[in-house]
Amino acid sequence: MIDAYNELGNLSLVPDLAGPLRIGVAEGFAVACMATLISQIRQSFPLLRPEWVVATSAGLEQSLSADDLDLAILVDPIGLKNVRLFALGLQGNDWAAAAFLAPTVGASPQDLARFPIITTPPGTAMYRATFGWMAEGKITPENVCVCSSLNAALQLVAAGLGIGVFPSKVIESYPLADALVKLPIKAKLDDGRVFVADNAASDEMRTRALVAVVEQTSDILGYFW
Repeated sequence: MIDAYNELGNLSLVPDLAGPLRIGVAEGFAVACMATLISQIRQSFPLLRPEWVVATSAGLEQSLSADDLDLAILVDPIGLKNVRLFALGLQGNDWAAAAFLAPTVGASPQDLARFPIITTPPGTAMYRATFGWMAEGKITPENVCVCSSLNAALQLVAAGLGIGVFPSKVIESYPLADALVKLPIKAKLDDGRVFVADNAASDEMRTRALVAVVEQTSDILGYFW
């Protein structure tokens, strides 16, 4: 019991973070939160020198497991060996379409499957959310456009070249006002589970200090449900 008490006491100490730190951010979270996150980290740890990597959660989790990153913000991680997870919250997801296309799309999996589906590669959170929702309607979409970048997929959907699933806050923060809209689908998409993750051999005190900054950022932006 004494050891457990001492461990809790140690975790309550905020380390003085300085120097380089390799931080990965899932693309969806980055689109909506990156600027505020960078500002909050600078305020909390002015001597820290983050080296940012923005990519899909699947790729970031692989990099963490291989010790190529120190920390990452992940959505729906697979749970790879050596990756330690710290839960942040639930991220809403929505189907999106260009505003001029949306009235013609419909609301069921059968309706949406008539249009090109734009998503990220198999294994990514966006791909799993897309095909999981379609599967509930016993639909396997045939016209699928796979983009390695969520941001590129977002641009294609906004241009009216197809429809896709994105974090709700990403759709809301799209820079061209009213160009991209949420589709009023019949069956709700599953929420994404967002985590801060590190390598299990990393300094847990350091990670928890950064988790607190990420939580502060998400609170400022109202990112989670």
